Amino acid sequence: MYATLAMWLSQPSNASFSLLIHAERTPESWIMRAYDKFPPLLFHEPPHADKYSREHFRGARKYYKTLASLPHGSNLWTLLGTLWHALSEREWPARYLLLWVVLEGLYGSSHPQETTFRLAQRAALHLERDRIGAQRLFREMKTAYSWRSRVAHGMQPAQMRKLTPELSNHLSSFVEQVVWRSLRSVLSSRTTIGLFANPKQRQTYLDELPFRR
Repeated sequence: MYATLAMWLSQPSNASFSLLIHAERTPESWIMRAYDKFPPLLFHEPPHADKYSREHFRGARKYYKTLASLPHGSNLWTLLGTLWHALSEREWPARYLLLWVVLEGLYGSSHPQETTFRLAQRAALHLERDRIGAQRLFREMKTAYSWRSRVAHGMQPAQMRKLTPELSNHLSSFVEQVVWRSLRSVLSSRTTIGLFANPKQRQTYLDELPFRR
């Protein structure tokens, strides 16, 4: 899982590990002890399907070391498992909700009031450095979250009829991109990892973002 997610963080593509073999080498031959199969990761129109350079593999190696060093039981460690299930899920409603679980784990507030506003604002201010970019991402996040709420609250037919294949593909691609950018940002240094791995420090950092402009 870590190896595949590390490759995805370095560059999204269809490349993934689907078979894990545990074998022991003896003087005479290899003896297979166990093996596991994993579902392949699925993407909506990956930008560079199966095209990896040495730089991308170096980046994947760096991300793998970072992922493997995360403390077990931390919220970041838990979110990786959720992300894995999201990226391997074929059904759009489940996949979309799981991606939002990752974003809420990164940017969500401990207070349920104004969830949409807070989450969208935090993501926009954390990821964008200029006002125009932050405002655009904020608006897009609010729209995408409104569809998350419709799916989570029963997928009413009157509302879901507006969800065309083109719109659902756009929403998924947008949310996947925000998740990708967010995790690359969070995992970029020990400082940001420490901020987001500690619930209190994460809340303090996100609450103070509006005042750092």
